[in-house]
Amino acid sequence: MALSATLFSPRSDLDQRSWTLALGVLGYSVEQFEADRIPEAATPLESSLVVIHDPAGLASGLQSILAFLEGYEGQIIVRHRDLPWQLRLEESSAYPLLKNLRSAIHATTNLRSRRELEARGYANVTTIHDAFELDPTLGDRSKARAHMGFGVDDIVLLQPTRATASKNFAGSVRYVNEIAKFIRNRPVRLWIKGPVEESYAKMFAKLLAACDVEVTVGEAESAADAYAACDAVIFPPSWDCFGDIVFEAVAHRRACISNNYPALAELTAGGIRVLPLDEPKWLVKFLAQSETKKMQHLEATARKAKVSFAINDLPARIGSVIHMATP
Repeated sequence: MALSATLFSPRSDLDQRSWTLALGVLGYSVEQFEADRIPEAATPLESSLVVIHDPAGLASGLQSILAFLEGYEGQIIVRHRDLPWQLRLEESSAYPLLKNLRSAIHATTNLRSRRELEARGYANVTTIHDAFELDPTLGDRSKARAHMGFGVDDIVLLQPTRATASKNFAGSVRYVNEIAKFIRNRPVRLWIKGPVEESYAKMFAKLLAACDVEVTVGEAESAADAYAACDAVIFPPSWDCFGDIVFEAVAHRRACISNNYPALAELTAGGIRVLPLDEPKWLVKFLAQSETKKMQHLEATARKAKVSFAINDLPARIGSVIHMATP
């Protein structure tokens, strides 16, 4: 009998794409619906598995999905990313109804979220950490730096996020201002991918004025080129449901400076090493090492990451949860 799965999500992102590929490896043909095209409740659902991905991001669409699933007797997995209360979002009136989905398995990205759901009375809660391609095709450093207008001697710190209030660009500015006090023989540059959210534009302009180094806003031709062009990655948010950017830095063999957000402890427990945002001297020491020594450290972290967070292991992890979700 052919296996089929229906996946609902608010948008396409790295985790959603990873789950889609993993389900394909497990033999499922996957039909995907994003938030703006949820089928009518009367549409018959013949899938053997339903995955509700990031229900907090679905907002009002979640109500439509739950109505659509009325009477559905197959397997259901709810893939939680950020929980509404973690981001101080207004909780959809439909969100608490997830607790009552018959035999559903709730799969969180981190252990903290698992504990929080269990404390709110959710049953059948497990954790599946995000998974990553840890040996991707690397970018072209020389081409990318020329494209972005960086000098050969520039020390480029990349914040590969949009510029919004939640991304803590202020933390990056404070960090590079401190770094510039220690490194005087080479130009230091801060690079944020952007774009700048309209509601954040005034604050962003103030931060630019307070920054002691040159700031670049814009995208490289590819994510791989962006990581190749920088000398280190900076990830300053105080909250993230897992830390995909940390792993992208690991995969592209770049040092990562990170804020001590709650889920980071689960990464470091798996051998991931980051430089602390509140201790700029660690980056200065790292950059002072030979290229060979730096690469040895970065390769060691990548090897440890492959033990617990490799994309090739995701199908087996999802498969074990599907067995748990069998009605």
